[in-house]
Amino acid sequence: MSISLVELEDCHALLLFERQNKAWFELHIPPRDDGFYSQQGVEEHIRELVLFHRAKLCYPMLIRNNEGEICGRINLNVSEADMSYAEVGYRIGEAYTGKGVASFALSLLLDYAKKTAGLKTLKAHALTSNLASQKVLENNQFKRIEKIHDFAVLHEISSDAYLYQREI
Repeated sequence: MSISLVELEDCHALLLFERQNKAWFELHIPPRDDGFYSQQGVEEHIRELVLFHRAKLCYPMLIRNNEGEICGRINLNVSEADMSYAEVGYRIGEAYTGKGVASFALSLLLDYAKKTAGLKTLKAHALTSNLASQKVLENNQFKRIEKIHDFAVLHEISSDAYLYQREI
């Protein structure tokens, strides 16, 4: 398994991945606009991510299995106020859940964040109902800092989240 920065050449494969997992993702996170699920929509998305990456504000990665198939995405979103701090986010395709993909990808991202991006502190949020994501973070030595009430609204239901942090 590997992680790599998303590139425009990944457009077709990323579009397939996002379409295949649309219903799965929408169970857990707010839906994307319908326009995203087109060649043009994904190209625009990648172009925007590349611009943010050039500004060192985002490190958008694809997670690939040993056959080169996209099995997830993992990102670092850097704080403009403090360039040594970033927020981690990830999404794993339904067929790859429960197989250690997120934990392994996060371990690779931690190494990248320290050696390549020069970051010092990472934070992440996990909904209180998302035990799998909490386990991924805790297995990678993230510490639960606080509970945030009404963190997100999904399917018209307000959800709480835990804030996690790790120094690297």
